[in-house]
Amino acid sequence: MTSLKGRLLTTFVGIPAVAIIVFALPQFAHLGFALLAAVAGILGTYEMKQMMEKSLDIHIFFPCWFGTLLPLASWAEVYFNLESLMEIVFVLMLFCNFISELRTGTKDEDPFSKSIIRIATSSLLVFYPSFLLTFLVAADQLPHGPFFLGLFFICVFSNDIFAFLCGMTFGRHNRGFIKVSPNKSIAGFVGGTVASMFFATLYVYLFPSLRALLSIPMSLVLGFVLAFSGSLGDLLESVFKRSAKVKDSGHLVPGRGGALDNLDSLVVAAPLFYLALRILLT
Repeated sequence: MTSLKGRLLTTFVGIPAVAIIVFALPQFAHLGFALLAAVAGILGTYEMKQMMEKSLDIHIFFPCWFGTLLPLASWAEVYFNLESLMEIVFVLMLFCNFISELRTGTKDEDPFSKSIIRIATSSLLVFYPSFLLTFLVAADQLPHGPFFLGLFFICVFSNDIFAFLCGMTFGRHNRGFIKVSPNKSIAGFVGGTVASMFFATLYVYLFPSLRALLSIPMSLVLGFVLAFSGSLGDLLESVFKRSAKVKDSGHLVPGRGGALDNLDSLVVAAPLFYLALRILLT
């Protein structure tokens, strides 16, 4: 499957699937979407752990099911009105990592020679992707949250597709400006950003409930933020894969690699999108 076909498949299957879960299953404060985020968390955590262990030649004492805890805690905080639950779970996960290293070490001659590396990597696994996914769950809990999520996914995926198309069409002579991904081009970045801003404005215009909240300049800002942060997430994942010397993070989606290969833009864009929304809606 070509890269373009993989992108189109992910877009035209992924967006409707998420829309069905968000709009058709609003029960229990959108528990369905929180469970989807939790599944994404555990898959992403597994793949990230595999890449870390391959890159650093270490064994990380971090259960992959930890990836479900923070998205579910973010949902439970709202549904059960438990203030600061997500922050408490976040801190407890970090302390579990610390305690595990104190108790276990390794069976090497010097069992704690790589303790700093193991603690640092397991702490990163708490943050990426699990913690970052909580911002999508939080955005879903906002007034008109499902519509905001629709805006989020359309902008991120349109940036990905049009960055690829514009890069292939106009980017032959302006590639290589980012070392970690030499095939990325200025034309691709500009094309993806313009597409994201256009679709953000069109999406807001089509929904009267959003037009009352977001002006055209606000929708343009959100489109730009999502394009920039989505591209940043894609590049960050390239750094991880280069470090681990792998082409894809996994083999979950034919032609598109693993879970993180499909989540990379979404994961990094989520917190910036949520923060931008909170600022613009204040």
